[in-house]
Amino acid sequence: MSEREEEAYCRESFSRWLSVKYPDAVREWQYEPHGRRIPDYRLRLGDREYAVEVTRVTVESEITAFFSFKTLGQEIENAARDADVLKGRHILTFYPPVTEFGKRKKDIQRRVLEYMSTHRDDETAAVEVILPDSRNKLPRRVAIQKMGLGGDALMCLPGGSAHREPELNAKVTDALRDAIGRKHHLFEQVRETLPRILLLGHGLPVPDAIPYRLCLQPLASEGMLDGFAAVFLALTDQTGDMLHESTGSFPPRQLP
Repeated sequence: MSEREEEAYCRESFSRWLSVKYPDAVREWQYEPHGRRIPDYRLRLGDREYAVEVTRVTVESEITAFFSFKTLGQEIENAARDADVLKGRHILTFYPPVTEFGKRKKDIQRRVLEYMSTHRDDETAAVEVILPDSRNKLPRRVAIQKMGLGGDALMCLPGGSAHREPELNAKVTDALRDAIGRKHHLFEQVRETLPRILLLGHGLPVPDAIPYRLCLQPLASEGMLDGFAAVFLALTDQTGDMLHESTGSFPPRQLP
């Protein structure tokens, strides 16, 4: 049984983080696929050994749609400022899910910027449907409207029954609680005695670790992270972020 792509991706991200934090410590990885449900790896860092498990946090499509559009909205606003077409308050409304969103992003951005350019000097402008869709009796999926000249900004708002951000944070927290609780239970089943490290695959379409860190805070308060020496987020195979680290779990770091 060979190493899965997700496992290798997270392992490489964490290994690079370790190489920066502990440049003099020898790192040895041993893949553990031999019929065991957990862990994925044994890691030796200097004179210490760890049990390392990889998991990806998944959330329902409506949540990922919200974060995707929030990120897209910021990208469009930045591009509009660079092009000097962002004059006034605009609202970009979406009704998730949007099918094939990745393929439609560039077209959505292009049409929104064209709308802003066309109505640059207008005080207000009528709503323009960017991506029509009549499923579920909704008249549109994506639309843009200029609301006034006060304040140059683009607001990206969910329409229909889409969740608002506090509700999304609660759902992401629940998804993290489920993933961490499940892995803790499996570690307990196999009676793992080594310090446990959980590597999280970057499953949300957000640019950084802030939403993960925010949603982990209540879990830390509940003591759910106490069974782990570390919880690490693999943002890419090159970079990552340590979300939780128990005191004394790793060797002392040398000052530069």
